[in-house]
Parts: sequence; structure tokens; C-alpha cells
Amino acid sequence: MPSVKSSSEEPAQNVERPWKVLWQRLDRLDRKVSRVDRRIRTIVRGYKPLLEFSEVFIREVICRDAVDEAVLEVLMLAGRDGMLPSRISGILEERGFKGVNRWQVTRRIQSMNRRLKREVEEKAAEKRGHRWALTSFMLDVWGATLKEAKEGRLV
Repeated sequence: MPSVKSSSEEPAQNVERPWKVLWQRLDRLDRKVSRVDRRIRTIVRGYKPLLEFSEVFIREVICRDAVDEAVLEVLMLAGRDGMLPSRISGILEERGFKGVNRWQVTRRIQSMNRRLKREVEEKAAEKRGHRWALTSFMLDVWGATLKEAKEGRLV
């Protein structure tokens, strides 16, 4: 006669391998969250012409730390003409961010572009010659840059 397992034996198996069960559940939840994120991004892309993005949302999306925020502020000060990465790193060093060289500035701007492109299919900054400048999308979000507002030439 085959042995009949009681329902009390099944939890014992889970006690032996609780982490495996937890990892499986975590993987399932992670896949569900990823699917929801993709759906939300698709909806945002579809309604993008009708949406107005706030500065707070853009900062949350593209800035990982204080250095990213400082790079963004320097680019806003640079205006439409942009600024060389070496000059941006010099300004960051004056503001107390030591060890950020021009290559790191370029990599940070490129990673900010990737993060924003993943969310709303736009770039934060673009190359103009050797200089980095904010895109028209970012200028629309922030309105006039601080430099242009000071000079009185609002375009």
C-alpha cells in the first residue's frame, strides 16, 4: 500500500529550503513589476505630446546622486551654447566635488541620457561640437536657463 502523505509533511519540505521558495516568489514579483513598468512607459510615450513633465520628475529620473544634480545645474547655467566637459569638471571641483574629471563628466551625462531615454524617449543633453548642452526638451521643461534669464535674451 503506497504511503499517503499528510498535509503536515509539505511544510516540512519548505522548512528545509525556505530560501528557494522565497527567491522564486521574489523572481515572480520582479517580473510582474517589470511588466507594469513597461506598460507605464508605453502609456507615457503614447501620451507624451499631451504631458508636461515637471523639473522634479526629470531630476528623479536622471539624477542618481549630488554629482549628477551638480552637472545638471552647470549645464543649465551654460545655456544653449553648452560647455566643455573640462570646464564642467573645473566648476564641479570649485563646488567641492573632487576627483570628477572630464571623462567622468561625459560618462555621467551619457548615463543621464540613457535613464531619461528609457523613461520618456528623450535626451537630457547633446553634443554641440566638443561641448555638452541641454536639449530643447530639457529647456522646455526648465523654461529659460539661468544664463539667458540674466542676460535678458529669452528665445
